[in-house]
Amino acid sequence: MTACGGERRFASTVAKRLQELGALTKADRRAADASDLSAFDVDTKYGRTAMQITIDLLMNAAHHQQHPPSEYLRNALGLPNNAQALQRQWCEYLDAAEDAIHSAGIDGDKDVKSFLNRILGINMKTQNLIFSHFTAELDEAVKKAKQDDKFDEGVVDIRGESIQIASGFPATLCTDKQSNVPLVHHKLDVDRGISYDRALELLSGKAASNPDGELLKAEGFYKSSRPLVGREKDNLFGHTILIQKPTHAFALNPVPIFKLYRPSTGLGKPETLREFTNEGRYRKVADAESAKESWTRLYEDALKYCSHGPNCKRNLEKPGSCTVGKRIEPRHIVTGAVLPFWSVLQGVVGYSYHQQSERAQTKKVSRMTIVRARVTDKDGKEIRLVGIEIKGEYAMDKLKRNCVGLTGAGDVKPDVKPDVKPNVGGGGANGSSAGGGGAGSSSSAAGLSSHKWFADVKPNVQGGGGSAGSSSGGGDSSSSNGLSWAEQQAALQKYRLHARVMLHNLKSVQYNWCSGQVTESFNPNDGRITVKVLDGQFKDSYLKVKPENLLLKP
Repeated sequence: MTACGGERRFASTVAKRLQELGALTKADRRAADASDLSAFDVDTKYGRTAMQITIDLLMNAAHHQQHPPSEYLRNALGLPNNAQALQRQWCEYLDAAEDAIHSAGIDGDKDVKSFLNRILGINMKTQNLIFSHFTAELDEAVKKAKQDDKFDEGVVDIRGESIQIASGFPATLCTDKQSNVPLVHHKLDVDRGISYDRALELLSGKAASNPDGELLKAEGFYKSSRPLVGREKDNLFGHTILIQKPTHAFALNPVPIFKLYRPSTGLGKPETLREFTNEGRYRKVADAESAKESWTRLYEDALKYCSHGPNCKRNLEKPGSCTVGKRIEPRHIVTGAVLPFWSVLQGVVGYSYHQQSERAQTKKVSRMTIVRARVTDKDGKEIRLVGIEIKGEYAMDKLKRNCVGLTGAGDVKPDVKPDVKPNVGGGGANGSSAGGGGAGSSSSAAGLSSHKWFADVKPNVQGGGGSAGSSSGGGDSSSSNGLSWAEQQAALQKYRLHARVMLHNLKSVQYNWCSGQVTESFNPNDGRITVKVLDGQFKDSYLKVKPENLLLKP
């Protein structure tokens, strides 16, 4: 494949076919090849989103010429930072790209494959610019999806220099009575550390893969300009090795990205050299041998202490409370009878809530993560584990409490909403609706029929007087949520959509006295109001609360 942007469609097609082959033959889309080919597959929902954004921007070039491009677009298109030059080159690109997509017959109705096929007919310079624009939008869409917990990474690998099952594990949480299969808890000790010899091995391997057999100019050992926090008395500095990632042939403005390896935590987040050395934070070490002593000490200390050393204030007050920079990272995996206890696991893992705008519907996305790992058991034998990851000791303790006494799916209450439609055929029976008389469990609510939660609640207008438990046209009847008709009406009127409120008197005290905004008004099915938290530690989380736990803000 050449540097021609349109030819990326060939790589995308091959990557998709190989992933499909692995999924069919081994139930793993990564099994057909030793490497992960997902980076080459651009014909995805994120690719289609990126294509639509790119085409919409180019077809409205006159409007977008008045606004500077985002930083990720400037980097992808190789635009300068100088304001005057930036505006000139941005306008030139938009004019050329607009003419090109019109001449090639590209519009928003095309799929990604057709889009890449059409841009092959554009001159090379403009074609590569458009493709770089497209890939920048694709990377940004994927990045945003990962930040919002919307990106499906499939089965995630747990990686480390060594992974062992902790002492006392595996442990059985509960057993499904139907299949007699247990739900098993595995605690893993993941050693992330990189020894000095291992660091030299990584650098030697990278040098051998380079064209001239030598490390690139920016690759090698780096030392921090200031001592580590908490290790000033020891005069101990941070150390890192940088290894440059491969640059794609189709990149127009290739900015080298580096892998960062630290002695205590191993592989970190990739960065550019400019970000890593910003304001002189790190400087390259000329002689690797001079970094050996400090690197080895950091590596060995990280096995016992956090990055703040033996005098960490948090650990002195509460031993084990600070784990920043420790080599051994505990991870919790639950395997075995996962499906019978799925709702229990989901209740512990939780959901993330997303809202595109204040008026948009809130979407609920599960935080469930499926992971796999190759681990060494107490006998030194390697085994493979695939299961649900439970993140954090607090969540794991909660799961243990919730599993006490459970024996299978029958113990878990299904998450189904009750039928809110009363009997419309006639009155008289217990629990039915009636046109008049009696103290009922749901109201005729003519005024509420237009409200979205009451759209399907139709009072019986044909039957006669009902017995106890039937609905009534008059009186202050109670509903299944425990609130009377008047209280429901008051909640609807008082806590309208987008109303500002204050949370108080909740059992979860961490939410008390937080400001919030109503995102879904009163729901008579459960007697609660959905509120988005606007400040504090739990900002942007969503709660379903009773009207009595809300105070209306002026």
